[in-house]
Amino acid sequence: MRKIIHKVDYDNKIFWVKTSRKLDCYQLSNRMSKIYLPMLTPGLLVDFEVHETSKHKRRQKVSHITQIVMLEPYQILHDIDALRTDMLGVIKRIQHFAYLDFEMSMPAYSKRGMHQAEIIQFGIIITNEYHEILEKKEGYVFKKRHGLLSDRTLKFLNIQQDIYLEQAMPYDNLYHILKDIEETYHPKWIVWGKNDIQVLSDSYSIHDKQSLIDKESFMDLLKLHKDYYGLKDDLGLLKAYQMYYDDSIHQMHDALDDAMMTAGIMKAFIDTMKAHKKSRPQRIDLML
Repeated sequence: MRKIIHKVDYDNKIFWVKTSRKLDCYQLSNRMSKIYLPMLTPGLLVDFEVHETSKHKRRQKVSHITQIVMLEPYQILHDIDALRTDMLGVIKRIQHFAYLDFEMSMPAYSKRGMHQAEIIQFGIIITNEYHEILEKKEGYVFKKRHGLLSDRTLKFLNIQQDIYLEQAMPYDNLYHILKDIEETYHPKWIVWGKNDIQVLSDSYSIHDKQSLIDKESFMDLLKLHKDYYGLKDDLGLLKAYQMYYDDSIHQMHDALDDAMMTAGIMKAFIDTMKAHKKSRPQRIDLML
């Protein structure tokens, strides 16, 4: 729906629009309010949709905002179609992708207090811009603190302690693998969520190493999905994969499998963005 804002309550994250002879009230989520609330003022034209479950209630919940327009002087303050086009343009300029996934140590069931997660398994898929796989890297990594894995970790990853101890490599090996990939391909590092970025950053300090990959080299595919589809909550890796592919697949909690799943999601996401761009009708900005 496209409506003119009548009033805004910034403290309670709500705005009103006038319809017929009454005011209708709409609620923004915390996440949406951080993005859109500073833009909203009375007199602006807003194109938005509401959650089906909140329709017919006194205060309806906004599911997503498509466009925000200032009418005098005319200026488009926000346009989701433009953002999506920009997103696709950025991704299409990437020549090499490095899909990165880590499995991390977990505290023992009985442990209390803070736990410092460490990388214990990695999976990396390197592709070119045509999504052709150039290299695969995987392996277990020794922890620096308390070398054995907790029962919780073993159960989650479905591995045995002796297999881990037999196959794990020193952290230095992983560090040099990452360095070689960075220097050879200068890729965009693709992750699902922020956890992998954080545990890698923490690992430099744990192992007294210099940072290898700057934050600008990472792309959070989960965040792209939330921005593109206007999602309120986080989307799990498996659920995202099932959006595009056969829903009978099961997540194995294996770093290389998860990296492969992330690569598959990216390919399908790009195809979806291209299809949306082709099928999108011409917007008439002042249509009420």
